[in-house]
Amino acid sequence: ASSIDVSATPAAAAADASDPVPHFSMAAIATGGLLWLEDLQGRPLAREQLQLVQAMSRALAVAGAGGEQLPAKAAPAEVSQFDWPMHNNRQLGLGEDAARASLSGFVGRKLESGCRGLVLLGKAGAARLSLDQIGAVAVVQTSSTAEMLSSSHLKKQVWQDLSPLLSQR
Repeated sequence: ASSIDVSATPAAAAADASDPVPHFSMAAIATGGLLWLEDLQGRPLAREQLQLVQAMSRALAVAGAGGEQLPAKAAPAEVSQFDWPMHNNRQLGLGEDAARASLSGFVGRKLESGCRGLVLLGKAGAARLSLDQIGAVAVVQTSSTAEMLSSSHLKKQVWQDLSPLLSQR
């Protein structure tokens, strides 16, 4: 018995060719027991953005410690990047659904390495992720680091957005 590759049929090839291929890069920063995820929007992750995430993580740790002594120096952040498309083989799928599934798998693997929560920085990243595929962790969404760095008035709202993570220690 022989199998037929339906992806090689003219109809499947035409569908693949007509599907737009999204192009994006996501920064994943693991620090303080949380995974911080942000769409880079075509730019590299700036040092200031990383410093802001580390400062927010430290502030959550201090606020959630309840008077307990914290280590003087926090562990360094682990930064990785997810780029889509990962390949150019249209037979493997390059559309939004494939991108969402691949990113969700990437985030799920990062969360398994000891992260108790996920912080989605900005609306763009949240739209690219399938939250039902990442497991049972606390998830909060707030402004992107780029937005926070350009508008300091967002600090109060961001702190309110992050406050549910205080009970997740």
